Amino acid sequence: MAQSQDRANSIRMVTKYEQIEHMIRSKIVSGELKTGERIESEYELAEKLGVHRFTVNKAISNLVRAGLLYREQGKGTFVAAQRHDGTTNCLGVVFGGPTEALFRTGFGTAVIQGIYQAAERSILFFGSNQSSARVGPDISDEELARVDGLLAFEIFNDEYISKLAARRPLVMVDYSSRKLQLPSVIFDNVGGVKRAAQKLIEAGHRRIACVGEDPRKEHTDPAWLDRTRGWEAAMDEAGLESRGLFIPIQSRNGEMGIDAAHRLLKMNDRPTAAIAATDSIAAHMMKVFQGEGMEMPRDMSIVGFGNEEVCEVLTPTLSSIGMDMQDMGVKAVNLLERMLKGEDAASTTEIVKTYLIERESVAPPQ
Repeated sequence: MAQSQDRANSIRMVTKYEQIEHMIRSKIVSGELKTGERIESEYELAEKLGVHRFTVNKAISNLVRAGLLYREQGKGTFVAAQRHDGTTNCLGVVFGGPTEALFRTGFGTAVIQGIYQAAERSILFFGSNQSSARVGPDISDEELARVDGLLAFEIFNDEYISKLAARRPLVMVDYSSRKLQLPSVIFDNVGGVKRAAQKLIEAGHRRIACVGEDPRKEHTDPAWLDRTRGWEAAMDEAGLESRGLFIPIQSRNGEMGIDAAHRLLKMNDRPTAAIAATDSIAAHMMKVFQGEGMEMPRDMSIVGFGNEEVCEVLTPTLSSIGMDMQDMGVKAVNLLERMLKGEDAASTTEIVKTYLIERESVAPPQ
């Protein structure tokens, strides 16, 4: 447990200077900043962005070392001439939502940090306003010409991905499709939830519910489906009945899990434990259970998925399945780089390990 917790705490968030570096990189790669153009001074940028000048200096120094900028004594910092060898020295991240949403969660931030860690090229982001359908943004030929390869992140539309992959080498991140013969990087969702269910079974639970997304819905997140399969596998191997114990959430909004918790409480022969597809679902379920006067984990044990910050502030603290999110970004870049060097990686699937972090939300049934 301690080892898992140390690993969970090791993920580093994107720093201020890295955000500034990304901002300037994107402006250079997109053509907003032209070759030979003088950028704002360190003092101007620091005042504009509300950060210390040394933070700006670190970002600019990195870009100078990368050959994107150059300094002239007494004159300022300028955009360097870019490559003209048929490559762009840039990778594109295509996101199924607004680009700024990537940095609003620990998950997105950690994956992007891993991408920055592994990439020896500039990173250009393409965001979408159609996040509800997980459809990616419209990308013009001119925009696509600025990148050598693509990382498709949190996009679950096979038709869109297929069309994009026909235009540039592409790796799917946090998504894998049986319909597409494309390389991907995914978490061990099946194994992670299976371990959580086995832990509950070892504690004495026999009726264990699973709460996730309805598999019949369009653009259902396949990671969530794999989590359900992990629960089913553990129940089957233990000779336990899983039929009737899967509870689909009605929506993926901020209060997902509330309706599922109420439905669980109305079940005949009510379950004594539950596994939720995310920590957010688990947190909302706990709120409902405790609102009904239940004492947790005595009256109900629960495990989430994601090891989000909320796990530590809940009472009781939430057991959860964690994963090395930063490693997902690293593996995705490395796989794409292999493709750009000519390696055939069409059927390659890289698996990122998951692990159970035990806290206070699991106890033997009463």
